[in-house]
Amino acid sequence: MDYLERAQIIGHDVTRLKNGETIRSTVLVDSLEKFKAIFAHDLTLDQRGKFSEQIGHLPWTLQFGSLPGASMTRLINNVFGLGSLAMNDVAVATAIFPLRVTAVSGSTVTINTDEVFGPSSAPVAINAGTLIFNGGSITTLNTVITVSADTLQINSGGSLPYHIGIKGVAGATGTAGATGSTTPGQAQAGRKGNEGSPGVCTGSDSGGTGSGGATGGAGGTGLIGAQGLPSLPATITVKGFSQNTSFVVYTQSGAGGQGGPGGQGGAGQQGGNGGDGCSSGCEGTSGGNGGQGGAGGAGGDGGPGGPGAPGLPINISFPQAAQSFLVMTQDLAPPGAGGQAGAGGAPGGGGGSGSGGKHKSDGAGGSSGSSGAAGSAGKAGTVGGAPGNYNPTYT
Repeated sequence: MDYLERAQIIGHDVTRLKNGETIRSTVLVDSLEKFKAIFAHDLTLDQRGKFSEQIGHLPWTLQFGSLPGASMTRLINNVFGLGSLAMNDVAVATAIFPLRVTAVSGSTVTINTDEVFGPSSAPVAINAGTLIFNGGSITTLNTVITVSADTLQINSGGSLPYHIGIKGVAGATGTAGATGSTTPGQAQAGRKGNEGSPGVCTGSDSGGTGSGGATGGAGGTGLIGAQGLPSLPATITVKGFSQNTSFVVYTQSGAGGQGGPGGQGGAGQQGGNGGDGCSSGCEGTSGGNGGQGGAGGAGGDGGPGGPGAPGLPINISFPQAAQSFLVMTQDLAPPGAGGQAGAGGAPGGGGGSGSGGKHKSDGAGGSSGSSGAAGSAGKAGTVGGAPGNYNPTYT
């Protein structure tokens, strides 16, 4: 099948292509069978069998947006492997189609920039008579792609260490811990010095010391980072390649998300004001001291990093005579880093001084409380995501 036959399946105008146009459009794929014809048309039984075996080891927790993970895994296995569908999978497929696909067809398709599809965008079909890499690359981010070329030509490398990169997307950062509570208002004021007898302060107490402010509440612990989004299936078909240069395909699935930051500790409450001293006639007593401000609450701990996502398989068909020039590279998707420690809460201010009675001194202002201790940083995740398996076949 050449690029014109593939273009007919995609829905591109063959006459325009014969006239030298390159067509880039969004097409609506109305059924699972048509999707198979575009994205998995050249897969061998051996490749399909390997795909099914490999996808069978993926965890059912693998997420595909809001779609059910188990059903989507079986649908993907049906398209690229030998899997069959359950009854509820048909309902999921019905909800997905018609599906928008970004499609490019041309007698010559030149890649001269670092072109990125995604994250999590519509599937991509690149269909070329001659596919030329001239200082550019193709990267997918959690996006399905098929690249079909009757002839591959590499003129020059680009800024990235690959020609085609099949990648996932890092998981979202975990939710931040809640901010610690703060006791509203001010702590209770000190007792006022009472008159010993009417018009006389003899025997009267000085103003009382204000109450200490309450300690701020501790910040909440950050939540775990989200699992990465996987690298999705790719099919790369090259029929002709006669150069003595490497064609590099790279894959890395989605890293785990960073843990959520710990919540900030709550601020300490302001200390209560000192009570006023007695003031009666020609006599008085001293004002009370202000209460100490409350300590800030401890910051919350950061959340743990999330797991990396395992990647899905990549099928490649390449000329037997050029086998040594196909280079397939990969990296593990790392787990997420731990979340940042929450900051300690601010100290509460000291209470104001109580006023002294006649001929007596005011009390002292209360001292500020201490700042809250910072929380601990979250622990890094422990589960990385294995790269998707390569399934090459040489023709």
